Amino acid sequence: MLRCDECGREGTGEVEAHGWKAFVVVADHEPEVAVFCPVCCDREFGEASDGEEE
Repeated sequence: MLRCDECGREGTGEVEAHGWKAFVVVADHEPEVAVFCPVCCDREFGEASDGEEE
């Protein structure tokens, strides 16, 4: 199960997980994984959040 770190939305299963993104971040010198649903990812990082320009 995935849970968005921004809004708390949950995604389960392959279909519901489509478009989710995970990022490794360093907080207090410890690496952590931050997970975002498609809506929050687009809002926080823009539509080209996969590193590709459109």
